[in-house]
Amino acid sequence: MDGKSAIPQDTGWQLVEGKRHRQQHGWLKLQQSLVQTLDELYALCEGEPSMADSAVRYLEQTVHQIKQVQQHTR
Repeated sequence: MDGKSAIPQDTGWQLVEGKRHRQQHGWLKLQQSLVQTLDELYALCEGEPSMADSAVRYLEQTVHQIKQVQQHTR
């Protein structure tokens, strides 16, 4: 094998790994944002437990659905 044939393959893997890293970073930022939203929402609704519980359940279901989508896109 000559050195030229290894370069495109290595570059290809670097591109794939770069894309995977960007996707994982995007998912992580989304998850962190949702956790922050949950915290803020719970603090806002502290005086209204039923409203807070409903909102938190909804957002937790959303996080669960996002995790499922994330697993299927790997």
